[in-house]
Amino acid sequence: DMSAAFQSQNKLTEIPIGVFDELTEVTTFGNTAHAGCFMNCTGLIGSIPEGLFDKCTKAKDFSFTFENCKGLTGSIPNGLFDKCTEATNFCGTFYGCTGLTGSIPQGLFKNNTKVTDFRCTFANCKNLTGNIPAGLFDKCTEVTSFGDIWGGLGCFGGCSGLIGEIPAGLFDNCPEVTSFKSTFDGCYNLTG
Repeated sequence: DMSAAFQSQNKLTEIPIGVFDELTEVTTFGNTAHAGCFMNCTGLIGSIPEGLFDKCTKAKDFSFTFENCKGLTGSIPNGLFDKCTEATNFCGTFYGCTGLTGSIPQGLFKNNTKVTDFRCTFANCKNLTGNIPAGLFDKCTEVTSFGDIWGGLGCFGGCSGLIGEIPAGLFDNCPEVTSFKSTFDGCYNLTG
């Protein structure tokens, strides 16, 4: 369990490459009780390392893992969760990461077929740009929520840098969803 492992460590300035390579039994990097591995590490700067979770193949919960890591910069690495095929929860994973830039990788969740929760995953990531990728959730057939049932922001809420149209069929393969509340709240640059 790595939930809250480095939470609020403001003097932590970078995520070392390979930091989790020996932690092959970890199942939790966060939880919905609001405890993420790097949550509120406001001193973190630089990008999220490529392959950060590659050896953590048993990881299921990424809730709030990077919440409020405002100093993280660069794009979300393509394939960040590719090896985490047991993942079920991405609630708030990047919530408030205002320094992240670039587009959301098209295949970010392509191997995460067991995910049930995408509430506030990218909420308030104001500097993410580009279009929402078509097919982003195509393999996520067990999702039950993209919206925050507690009245907060939904999956893309506050992502004012996202542009273009919401892709046709974005949620076609998600028949179990019960809430889309505030999914696009504050995405005022989306068009179409």
